[in-house]
Amino acid sequence: MIKKEKAKRTVIAPQAGKQELAFNVKADVIIYGGAAGSGKSRLMLMKPLPYINDPNFHCVFFRRQTTQLKGAGGLWGDSKSLYEPFKPKIQESQLRMTFPSGATCSYNHLEHELDCVKHQGLQYSAIFMDELTHYSKYQVTYLMSRLRSEAEVDSFFMGTCNPDADSWLLSWIDWWLDDEGFPDPDKCGKIRYFITVGDDLVFRDTKEELLNNPDFDHYTKVWNPNTQEYITIEPKSMCFIGGTIFDNPYLIAQNPRYLAELKSLPRVERERLLDGNWYARAEGSSYFKREWLTQLDSRPIQAFEARAWDKAGTEPSEKNRYPDYTASAKMLKDKNGMFIMVGEDNRDCKDPDSPILGQFRKRVGERDNLIERQAKQDGTDCRVVFAVDPAQAGKVEYRESAKKLTNEGFIVRPDPMPNNKSKLTRFAPFASACENGLVAIVESTFDKETLEALYKELESFDGEPSTSTKKDDKADAVASVFNFLSKERYVPTFDMVDTSCSNPMDFNQLMI
Repeated sequence: MIKKEKAKRTVIAPQAGKQELAFNVKADVIIYGGAAGSGKSRLMLMKPLPYINDPNFHCVFFRRQTTQLKGAGGLWGDSKSLYEPFKPKIQESQLRMTFPSGATCSYNHLEHELDCVKHQGLQYSAIFMDELTHYSKYQVTYLMSRLRSEAEVDSFFMGTCNPDADSWLLSWIDWWLDDEGFPDPDKCGKIRYFITVGDDLVFRDTKEELLNNPDFDHYTKVWNPNTQEYITIEPKSMCFIGGTIFDNPYLIAQNPRYLAELKSLPRVERERLLDGNWYARAEGSSYFKREWLTQLDSRPIQAFEARAWDKAGTEPSEKNRYPDYTASAKMLKDKNGMFIMVGEDNRDCKDPDSPILGQFRKRVGERDNLIERQAKQDGTDCRVVFAVDPAQAGKVEYRESAKKLTNEGFIVRPDPMPNNKSKLTRFAPFASACENGLVAIVESTFDKETLEALYKELESFDGEPSTSTKKDDKADAVASVFNFLSKERYVPTFDMVDTSCSNPMDFNQLMI
């Protein structure tokens, strides 16, 4: 008699710790990762398994390119191996698996923003996007709008990521980080709530803070003309769980050399991929650090003032979702030759659904009206500076802009740095002055969110052309106003007074 060995039981489960937390957490949006080797992709493939017996459960996995799905170690190949015990029907040509219950898992690419249209009208119980920083914010938010189904589980979104200091994703998960850019263990897995305002997410710790704030009524309440009442739109929930390779002991045991490879990476890549630091950036890739600025409690009483504009003239559209901004920067120069950055932005000079002041995307007519409104707030003592394109059309535009403002009593001047110089060449004098302690800032003159956006844009500036996710309009405006003020100089002047006065002359240092 041959004794048959009992079949080995296959156990599929997340590892204890961060993986288990991410596997069990219930939130509308779950973001996991923050370092290499933390088991992000395997966790994502395990996440649908509790729901595959529901015939109404349909999920989709995304990578940016098809080769990333089907290549060695890709999601498609790994899922076929992981899901084999559950006996799905595999449709290789369609990259889809159908489980005995009727539940499905599909796999797709999303290389271009136009690829989002392929999913218009579709409904998903869960959406999984690997390496979120590889996608545009529009791609991610558009796919989130496809979350609705008849499955028993509430529809949810899950994304994985590695740190990227220049990614749009940083603004979403920044609250979960400590002051140095590492995941804060005290906030790991904490759920926050958000609403979408324009292109941005506004977060609060509770739903009530969003629902009970009258400033957000436009986004949390919709009028139903049939029932003659407002319908409340519930805020969405989000959590971030920052894992590292040390949260994946199975990988360390199976491939100890991988840890050694991460340890031997250059400093910045090591801090990102091994330690999970979201603020790590190569030295020299940024030409500005906020620590270089001298902090002032108030603006000087006597100083020469100027505000420069970097103009654009396009509104967001289906064809161009993220055009450049029209942006301004105001700076003073005191009698000692110190440059002082101030905000003092008009509160109308922004996009309607954005909290960031001093930048907006408007057509030429409305743009020029906002520039004039800002000039009136600054006053006639503040010079208005425009960059001038050396082409004839640029010169004509400058003359027309200058004429309109001059007729209103303002003094308009051109940026002395030729506009055909590279962005880095134009920015370099300001960066050098900051590093040498010649530039100060009065932070109290800025709105808090506007100030942080300015700092981040200046710190990420590297001279490369702007993209849909990385803008440099504020940086260009700062360079223009600095270059203008650096050409100005103090000359001694005096006022004659009544000779009967005990002091025959009162000398002042005035800028002309």
